[in-house]
Amino acid sequence: NTQKNCQKKEMKTLLALLLLIPSLSWGLTFSGGKEVGGNTVVPSNTFQIELTKDPKVAFIYTAEIARAGNKSQKFTLSHNSCGAEDGYDDCVNDAQRTERMPESIHHDVGDVVYYGLSIFLPKDFISIHPAVVTLGQVKLEGLHKPIWITKLRENYFTIVTSWNKTECRLIKINEMIGNWTDLIIKADYSIKGPENNNYFEVWVNDKRKCLNKKQILTQKALDSKYKDKKNKINLRYGIYQIKLSEWFNKNKTKEPRGLEVYDEGELRGGSEHGEMKTITGSPFNYDWGIKLPTQVIYFDEMRVGSTKEEVDITLNKEPAD
Repeated sequence: NTQKNCQKKEMKTLLALLLLIPSLSWGLTFSGGKEVGGNTVVPSNTFQIELTKDPKVAFIYTAEIARAGNKSQKFTLSHNSCGAEDGYDDCVNDAQRTERMPESIHHDVGDVVYYGLSIFLPKDFISIHPAVVTLGQVKLEGLHKPIWITKLRENYFTIVTSWNKTECRLIKINEMIGNWTDLIIKADYSIKGPENNNYFEVWVNDKRKCLNKKQILTQKALDSKYKDKKNKINLRYGIYQIKLSEWFNKNKTKEPRGLEVYDEGELRGGSEHGEMKTITGSPFNYDWGIKLPTQVIYFDEMRVGSTKEEVDITLNKEPAD
């Protein structure tokens, strides 16, 4: 019996280590495996979205800087880093990106979820306004328009809830440069509920900046998604740059030869699946006399939980990485 008990203990220890190793390998923790909205969140892996030319350069773990612990996640996006996969091509859609999507974060409609993360913009960070830079977004599978999305605008870091059409300014970009910015985001993905409910809240450096009492996920969104997709919600984060042709057009030092532009007012992406007016879908095919500046952004201390306390960096002594 003693020998059997020892063997059982060894198996439990081995299983715990096997579950822990993937979370250490990509620096993202999920409430220690606790339940979120009735679904057990188990650290497994992160899918590197292969829509960049060189993902090994575009994303690395680095000891250059960290919010806590020894390492952070470094995303780098330089001129003409766009790529394609599975029938979709950023290079003809006026975009480029380096993003990661945690495979184990797939929420259901109706879940209430808290996200915690820290973002660092280095001192040499350069804005590419009027192009739009997205650092994180949550989507319903089969629907292009995100439920919520964070954006670096001209002067502000903002968050947009697309389906109830609200936008909230979080912090000035110049206040983020050279500093860690701590975020906590509460998202209630219920499509039905009480009128006076806090469906969406955002805290920046421990101060609440946004409170949205309107539902962020609507029946219209569910009805608009592709019918073959389930009601699953996923998170992706990193650097996603869109409307790059607008930046090139504003900063060009020469007129691009043979530029093919979209007809005025043309929408790409289709109705509720995402609308975007743009100058050209293939900006890297032309010589504008200037190159897009390289952007580097660091992410650290990423947590997902069912309460604010679970994801608050000030209440978690153990680093996420």
